[in-house]
Amino acid sequence: PPPRDFLGQHQWNWLRSSLRRSRAPLNIVLTGLQVHPHRFPDDGNIVEEWSKFPAAQTLFYDVLLNSLDDDYDHDDDGYDNGEKEKARRGSILLVSGDVHMAQFLRKDCVRARTVREALDSSHRRTESASPPPIRPLVEVTASGMTHSWGTSFSSQPRLHRWPRKPYAYFVSRAFMTLCHCVNPWREVMVRTVEDAEREETERRRDGRRRGYDNGYGDDDGATASTGKMGLQYELGLNFAEFEFEFWDGRHDAGDDGAGDD
Repeated sequence: PPPRDFLGQHQWNWLRSSLRRSRAPLNIVLTGLQVHPHRFPDDGNIVEEWSKFPAAQTLFYDVLLNSLDDDYDHDDDGYDNGEKEKARRGSILLVSGDVHMAQFLRKDCVRARTVREALDSSHRRTESASPPPIRPLVEVTASGMTHSWGTSFSSQPRLHRWPRKPYAYFVSRAFMTLCHCVNPWREVMVRTVEDAEREETERRRDGRRRGYDNGYGDDDGATASTGKMGLQYELGLNFAEFEFEFWDGRHDAGDDGAGDD
């Protein structure tokens, strides 16, 4: 393990082994701290996240990405030592908390071994060579059932009572809203009009596949596509509830959050 680490050798071995043995179409990996974000300040006493230990974060990504590969490296050392087995491809969903708000995050990742192989063979590569495969990792953060940035980031009872309550709630929400607007937090997902239209098309197609089409182009049994546009975050009190549907080799996930000021 890295010199500065969240886990330790025993837990790293357990994670590798569990992902290697899994034949599930979807593996949910829960972690108390956010994985993708890299936010200021770098002082881990103020903001805790995996990026504060970059070597451990890189190893975590590699363990996850290697488990998605057909050729699985047994010891995850990043090198081809001939000890490979066929691993069933399954998706990975990261779930995290700690930050007192809800967010949908995504990073498009490339395995460290793939980068090293590309660099080692760079003198043989041509302009027509295909780029290394990119694998997206989606992270869902749900945090704040008792207090959040939309109420007050602090758990001190005096900030949730009059006369301090209105001021504390306004300052807390305004500050984090401004942070999402002015900071380059590129890992936070953005939902566009094109995304909403594509979701609606897929909803109708899936509804027809499952027999919801009534013959008039409407899907009585399918729920209309709704959701927040723009940056995908919620500052109110929230929790996550996942529902999965499996059919025809596909799986969908839903996340429900409730804002309550």
